[in-house]
Amino acid sequence: MAEQVQKEMTIYHFDDEAELVSWVPDALFMRFEEEHPEWIDGEPTEEPLETHLKVEFVLRSPGGSVRVRYLLYSDAAAFETEVQLGPEDLVVLDLMGPGPDGNLEEKGLTLLDHAIQKGVQRDRIYLLTAYPHTLEKTLNDRVDRKQILVKPPDAEGLIRELVGKMKI
Repeated sequence: MAEQVQKEMTIYHFDDEAELVSWVPDALFMRFEEEHPEWIDGEPTEEPLETHLKVEFVLRSPGGSVRVRYLLYSDAAAFETEVQLGPEDLVVLDLMGPGPDGNLEEKGLTLLDHAIQKGVQRDRIYLLTAYPHTLEKTLNDRVDRKQILVKPPDAEGLIRELVGKMKI
């Protein structure tokens, strides 16, 4: 990885049960490794940090070199305060999780609004939920229905969506 990278691609992922989706960055890397082995520049690095997991790898595609950074957060407050979102970033949000009283809370809705306010293009935001039908009315004006993915996510479908939006 001696050469400088020309582009940075960051995928921000919030899931209060991060251990259930920690496979996503590896699956993303493996997709590129299988389809474009000549693009791979070294192995991914994985760094567990205090508030999130950071996985990075570099691709050397015909369009230039790209550092892919996947940041997986399990704390909504840390996601909201630490994440520096930009219009080209990809965002994956788990919408619902258990609250302190055991009832389901729509934690991801606040983060969805945060991402939109920070200028992330709406078509670059994916929402995961085990309860897609309960959210249809709430989400109709915020994102397209096809961006709402059932949780646990279909591995192939989620990776296909992310790769399709990466513009590499």
